[in-house]
Amino acid sequence: MKLFFKSLYKKRVVSTLFLYLLILNCDFESPQKWEKPTWYLPMTIPLINETYTFEGLVDSAIIFSDSINNVIQIVFSDTLPKNGIPDETFNIDMSSSGGLSAPELSFKEINYNAPELPPIAMPPIEIPNPAFNNLLTELSSCFPPSMLLDLQNVINDASDSMVGEIPIDTTGMASDDISIKKIIITEGTMVWKVTNNWSVPIKVVFELKNAGKDFFKSPSIVIKPYTIADPYTEIINNNNNKIIDFENPSFNYSVSVSIIDTLSGPDNGGCEVWSCNLIDYPALDKSRCDEKCINIPGGQVAECTTSADGWTINSGNAEKLTFEFNANFTTIGAIVADINIPIPPTEPISIDIPAMEGISITRAKFDTTSANYPNQFTIDISNGFYKDLNMTMSFSNIFNYELDNNEPKLTEALTVPMVIKPGETLKEIINISEKFLAYGPDSDQPVESISISYDIGIDSGESDTLNFVDGKLSIGMPSINEIDITNLRLQYIAAVTDTLPFPAIESPPISGIPDGFAGFEFYDIIMQIEFYNEIGIPVGLEMELLGTKAGVLDTKKVLINTQIGAPYEENYGCDFSTTGDTAKTIIKLNKASQTTEYYCSPSGTEPSLVQVIDVTDASIVDLMNFGPENISVGGGALIDGPGILAPGAQLWGEFILIAPLAFIFKEPINIIPAGATAMAPMDPSSSSQVDSALVEAGLNVIISNSSALGGSLSLLVSDSTIFPLFLDSLVTGSWVDQDYIFNTTIWDTLNPPLKVDSIYFQSIDPNAAKEDRQALKVEFYNDSTLQFFVGRMFDLSFSATDSVEYNLGYINPDFPELN
Repeated sequence: MKLFFKSLYKKRVVSTLFLYLLILNCDFESPQKWEKPTWYLPMTIPLINETYTFEGLVDSAIIFSDSINNVIQIVFSDTLPKNGIPDETFNIDMSSSGGLSAPELSFKEINYNAPELPPIAMPPIEIPNPAFNNLLTELSSCFPPSMLLDLQNVINDASDSMVGEIPIDTTGMASDDISIKKIIITEGTMVWKVTNNWSVPIKVVFELKNAGKDFFKSPSIVIKPYTIADPYTEIINNNNNKIIDFENPSFNYSVSVSIIDTLSGPDNGGCEVWSCNLIDYPALDKSRCDEKCINIPGGQVAECTTSADGWTINSGNAEKLTFEFNANFTTIGAIVADINIPIPPTEPISIDIPAMEGISITRAKFDTTSANYPNQFTIDISNGFYKDLNMTMSFSNIFNYELDNNEPKLTEALTVPMVIKPGETLKEIINISEKFLAYGPDSDQPVESISISYDIGIDSGESDTLNFVDGKLSIGMPSINEIDITNLRLQYIAAVTDTLPFPAIESPPISGIPDGFAGFEFYDIIMQIEFYNEIGIPVGLEMELLGTKAGVLDTKKVLINTQIGAPYEENYGCDFSTTGDTAKTIIKLNKASQTTEYYCSPSGTEPSLVQVIDVTDASIVDLMNFGPENISVGGGALIDGPGILAPGAQLWGEFILIAPLAFIFKEPINIIPAGATAMAPMDPSSSSQVDSALVEAGLNVIISNSSALGGSLSLLVSDSTIFPLFLDSLVTGSWVDQDYIFNTTIWDTLNPPLKVDSIYFQSIDPNAAKEDRQALKVEFYNDSTLQFFVGRMFDLSFSATDSVEYNLGYINPDFPELN
């Protein structure tokens, strides 16, 4: 005989009489003495060869029958939803960093007024010639060519006075900011004057040099005797500017004089030189020569002859050469100079990275550019200087990388050279996408800021020509107008985490646990949780199974503490990639121990590491024996330790709880089959026979029990399909005064809803203790109107089979217990 268990109530109320079999008092109490029932009403007893099974017990979403092992077991299973590091963790809102202030470049603008040069003049040069005084006598007024050598000697003797230096007054021109190399004169005049008061024509050249280079040179001109030559004037203008080497602030002048011996004689305004053969005299006039030759004593014959053409001597007292030079530099239009710009020291810029709770970044890869997270720096620089500005920005903790065995290897720090042309503004956008943030290429030290240094240089080269505008020189300087940083997005983070909270791991509550299981205890429970983890940092699991009852404050909790496998480097004997791998962890829990198995991939069949710990706190068996109406699987996790955090990396899982029905009954329980046996009316002929012949009937029942349950079987009868499990706990009186609060929510689902306001209870043994009391008949009333009744016709006891494996609840159905 099989029994059919069901904890739910039937919803149909009809007038037909129903029978229920009730297994009572599964504490194996001895049944009361059985007496054959006597019928005084005609009826059929349809119980012969009837089979009642345990299959009704598995008619739910929680309790199942294992057909292979012939085991009834409670099975809870569900998935743990995917959870991951919140995506916003990888977004760095730089607006919270307080913004960036453009660093001040400690350059000062240079303003310089054009210097003024005072007029310069060569000291006047006068070359007297005593040779003329000796020749100018009563005998002669003509200078002979034979005496030119004497004149040359006079010129040679005066050579020291014909060279010299003219200093340049540089007072007030010095500047700490400007080292003047050359002065460019754009307006002025230079005048060269020569007076020839000699009796001979001369050719004169005047040279003025500065730093060995020609500054002024007169043409070579021939000046006739006793003549003032036209002044030679040179006009200085933009097309004929003059450059003074300021490193040699002086002029060197030289006057070159030569005698012209061809412009002589009467045809050139000169004279003839006569000589007497008897008189030793260099030059005689013709009249003097004749006179002297005639008057020669001794009667000698003298002869006057013309020996050469010479030059007429006008006045011996004024015989001199005079040279004059002066220059007036009106305007200095430009200078060639070196600008003394000390490169100011620069302080690195430190940009704080907003703190991430529980995360210390040791290395992070910046994501690709997007509209909301461009991953860019912008620097705006103006160059007011007249030369190229060379600037290099160095990001000391942002690195380039190369792949080494498909793993990124940091190389050199990011440097960005820039050249800003004179008078231009450069807006440079520096993209750091696909770069790495780290303290150093091989450092594990946390990074808290982005550090930027910058080097500034100005092309040196040769000295530069600087033009004055309205007599003034204004030199601008470079300036950094703005440095800006966009919001940043990280592709993944290599970090050290410190108790980083993880989103709660929750599953929907397990509900619908049959009420009929109150009063027994489970022997053992097996729970298995599979976690799949894409997060590359160890995840400390702090899960809990929480059992609750409606209206009961007390709860039962089972903690599951372990570490979920993380796909990072060589964890658990595996070889994980930087990102993209998944580690599997299987946690097995029973009443004695907790086993954690780590796998290198979701498809792995053999664990790479197994850890077993004994259960010391409340076990999962204690939880189930609490008789919860709901079980919640949830809790949290803490990410703690070094590893990789990547967007989209998630943690999820699934769990299954299996409880074979190996029960330890602490008190009697009632289990009512789901199906009722309706007693159909007898046909008229049978009824007539029974009515005329049947006075007493005997019920013969054979119970073949292959289960681990033993107890007593009761036959219940009712005029409805409602057989409450709490039948024996009712008392006579109003419904609200019952000793317990009974779950009657299913009555509201009937159509129409069932209303009960009072109970009449009749016990089989009125003297039995309250906890041992069994109902003989219970009537349910509403407004004094009987709604339905339930009666107990008899009890039969039966024994459990002895072919049970008590740890797992497996039985051998080939060896039932017959009762």
